Amino acid sequence: AGEYPQHKSVYLAMASIYAKLNNTIDALFCYEKAVAINPDYMSIFNIGNIYYRLADYKKAAIFFERARSQNPHFIPVRLMLGLSFSRLRNFAAAERSFHEVVSAAPQNEVALIALSMLMYEKGNYNESEEFASRILFLNPSNITARNIHSKVLLKLNRLDESQEDLKQLIVSDSKYSDYTDYISSLPSETFSDKFGTIDSKIENLKEEAETAPD
Repeated sequence: AGEYPQHKSVYLAMASIYAKLNNTIDALFCYEKAVAINPDYMSIFNIGNIYYRLADYKKAAIFFERARSQNPHFIPVRLMLGLSFSRLRNFAAAERSFHEVVSAAPQNEVALIALSMLMYEKGNYNESEEFASRILFLNPSNITARNIHSKVLLKLNRLDESQEDLKQLIVSDSKYSDYTDYISSLPSETFSDKFGTIDSKIENLKEEAETAPD
């Protein structure tokens, strides 16, 4: 027998409970049952988050793409696509996703840092410096941005400015300047939508990335 439409709310409630209990597999099952009854972008996004936590980045990207197709204006799904593509080492696709985030949310520090690092590793030092400077304008205490900013200034032979950045770092090289290490450092717990809302997810992601231990 097929599922009744009213069963969807039951599955979503159960998914929320399982997520709170860190029962990932059962939460995934319930979200998938809910989507089978009537797909909505938030439930599809949640499925992507779970696959991301399970380190199945290819499936995560597939579900994030589905969620974005349903709601192209939902900024968090673009950020998660960028992170998923980064884990898959599809850096061109990751870069596109992060540019979309910054275009819609110019103050998103996670996407700005990711772009600064990607540009640095591609040798596009002027663009890398521009993104890092934007972060430091928004948040001068962002150590990750300060670190990459110092390094890119060194590449640009702006030695005095690089030295000033180094003076402001609490410990030299205390935060990530390698792109892959930075993406890997972001806490996956931030991506789980345990309570059915993600209004604070991007802010939490920024704060946890900034305060992550060495």
